[in-house]
Amino acid sequence: MKTQRSQGTFLAAMVLVVSLGALLWQLSNIREIDGINRQLNAFQANYAELRVTVLNLYFGRQNNYDTLNQVQREMNQQLVELMVALEQRGGETEHRLANELASSFQDTSTKVENFKGLDAISRNAKRFLSYRVDLINETWEAPPVLVSNLNESLLRYLGDKSSTNSEQVSTAIFAAKAQASEHSLAELNLLERQFNYVLEADTQADLTLTEIDNNLSSGSVSALASHLEQAKSANYQLLVVPFALGILSLLVILSQVVKLTRSLQANNESLADLNHSLEARISDATAVIRQQMEVLEIDRKRANEANEAKSSFLANMTHELRTPLNGISGMAQVLQNSDLSDDQSKYVGTILNTSSTLGTIINDILDFSKVEAGKIEIENVEFELLELVESTIDELTHAANRNQCQLVVELDPELPRSLTSDPTRIAQVLRNLLSNAIKFCSHGVVTVSVKQVTEDNGDRRVRVVVQDTGIGIAADKIDTIFEAFSQEDESTTRRFGGTGLGLAVSKRLIELMGGEISVSSKVGFGSKFRFFIPLQYGASEETIRAKRGPLTHIKPVIYDTNEVRGRALLDHLRSWHLVCTSFSKESAFVEYLQKLSVGETDYTCVIAETEHLPTETLEQLSLLNKHLPVVELTPLFHQDIPADELRFSGYISSPIKPSALMDSLASIHGGTLRTEREESPQVSFDFSGRSVLLVDDNDVNRMVAELLLDEVNVSLDMAEDGVEALAMVQEKDYEVVFMDCQMPNMDGYEATRRIRALAGEKSKTPVIAMTANAMKGDKEKCFQAGMCDYISKPVDAQELYKLLNKWLNEAPSQNQASSL
Repeated sequence: MKTQRSQGTFLAAMVLVVSLGALLWQLSNIREIDGINRQLNAFQANYAELRVTVLNLYFGRQNNYDTLNQVQREMNQQLVELMVALEQRGGETEHRLANELASSFQDTSTKVENFKGLDAISRNAKRFLSYRVDLINETWEAPPVLVSNLNESLLRYLGDKSSTNSEQVSTAIFAAKAQASEHSLAELNLLERQFNYVLEADTQADLTLTEIDNNLSSGSVSALASHLEQAKSANYQLLVVPFALGILSLLVILSQVVKLTRSLQANNESLADLNHSLEARISDATAVIRQQMEVLEIDRKRANEANEAKSSFLANMTHELRTPLNGISGMAQVLQNSDLSDDQSKYVGTILNTSSTLGTIINDILDFSKVEAGKIEIENVEFELLELVESTIDELTHAANRNQCQLVVELDPELPRSLTSDPTRIAQVLRNLLSNAIKFCSHGVVTVSVKQVTEDNGDRRVRVVVQDTGIGIAADKIDTIFEAFSQEDESTTRRFGGTGLGLAVSKRLIELMGGEISVSSKVGFGSKFRFFIPLQYGASEETIRAKRGPLTHIKPVIYDTNEVRGRALLDHLRSWHLVCTSFSKESAFVEYLQKLSVGETDYTCVIAETEHLPTETLEQLSLLNKHLPVVELTPLFHQDIPADELRFSGYISSPIKPSALMDSLASIHGGTLRTEREESPQVSFDFSGRSVLLVDDNDVNRMVAELLLDEVNVSLDMAEDGVEALAMVQEKDYEVVFMDCQMPNMDGYEATRRIRALAGEKSKTPVIAMTANAMKGDKEKCFQAGMCDYISKPVDAQELYKLLNKWLNEAPSQNQASSL
């Protein structure tokens, strides 16, 4: 009995499974047909859009073919996707209907191209008709009403290409020819031939338009739609049988479940005994699991120790890398200040650039090790957002120029002037995203946009977008782009370099600041990286716009032939609610200059690109500059104009930064206009006679530091370890000690502690750490040992000189007190 019942239940279950499978299969077919229907509807909608666009062109309501070309491209893409979907269904009818649709669309595309050619011919020919009439009018000796009638009939025909209007043109030409002089008659004959040429082109375009309409009204789309609807209906009918079988099978199974429930109730007593037995077994199993958990805890501790060992290894590795890098970079800086040929200067510049790149890679490795070890801490300090963004842009402008890449800055003027967050980490993320964008966007455009956004819950956040027009990222690589050591593929690594750590570190930093980061991209069209961080006001809620004061009285005239830069400049000005007018064509700009010269307008300044202006226009601008400020836009990929070449009141360099533009406009309010940025003179340091001790066990590091310090004329002594340094400090008074941290015999920490323990003024000697240790806590460890400042290797010469100046000239006793 039980066997028969089990067999019946199994059979019912099998029937239910088969029925469900059949139902799912039929539903899948229906969903597939629905998807094709949606594609077909979109294709049909674009078909209608194509017809409307062609008609607009024919009747002159559109002046270019951009919309028509876009619709054709979309329809080609939709047709390909539709053909693929129909081919996957594999039906003979679908194959035939798809081919008919493709053939019909191909024929339509051919006729559209023919129409564009005829329309272009007609447009070009029509431009000369009025010109011919003007020539005739200049030499006309007969009654002027004939030329006036001819001109009016031509205008009517250009507005309405009817046969009546064309006949009126022919009649007007005939009437004019009857009374024309010999010279005017020749011009009238040329006009008549030109008009006949236009008439023929319009007639052919009209015929082509009729053929396009005939193609659009063909039944290939409706036939395919009808077939798909029939297929969908057939699939719905096929659902009936498996649905009925499934219901019956389910009823059989439910009846067996009821019987089984009754059987289970009868066995409750035996199950109770079994439960007692199971409890004992569970107790034994729990003891085994507890032992396994103890083993797992031991393994976890070992894993943590391994992670710490790995972090320590990375720290030691980066220390060992920084030491020779300090030698390379330092020697290159010394060479750069020597008398070099142009080629040698270029070679030294290459060494410094590659050293900087290697330093960035080392920093990425350090940050990654900190992320993995959970040792990154986020600061929360007040900073100027505008200054942070623009200083980061300045750092990368040279790289962008080298790659022929245009940088565009879009900064919301309603953002608060100061924020509270971690400026170092925000700048690091922004710098990494911009560096990547520039690297992968040769001869393109990179846009950085910073705005404030308000969420649905009222929270406000800062949104930073870095968008480029570069090579883009493949769709299958998007999900892994923020993983460590991830790049799009090996060819990308070989071509562009990089470790693949920057984005992984950036993602973790943004998350630690309470934000999020994402990317969207399309191969061949570029990428867009976005990150959000919470908006926390600083001490003041003053906006960036309010910081510069009202500028609404300023009305600039803009001339720029570069579309990207001109649009960015115009967007900045309009975001500040300024009234301005812009020109991209030289002829229109030159014509407007005449009005400015005689004071016919109330515009207050001119911002102009002058690179390609003719001499007479430049002279006109120079004259205008005497009573109306003229600001010159530098050529693309050139940051500065030498002072002896400055021809006007000032200049603005690319990329256009909001603060520089605001300052220039604000200076007009004061009656003068300065250059886009007033470069601070290069500070030259001279520490003649100032005694400095350098402590480092590495010969190369000592040589580099000695050469750099010789440039500023310090009196330098050197020691190779802490023991020797301590003895020299006891024997001689030094004004500053540069101390390496890792040395044999006695390290820098212990040497500093012993210097602080000396008697008298020697204990207050400023000790500055000069070390390749750059892990979290290294700087704090230096301060805890008694050091009063810190500079990491590789050493930058200017940073070294500024540090010396701080401790030798800028109240060193106060610095000492504040640091200790």
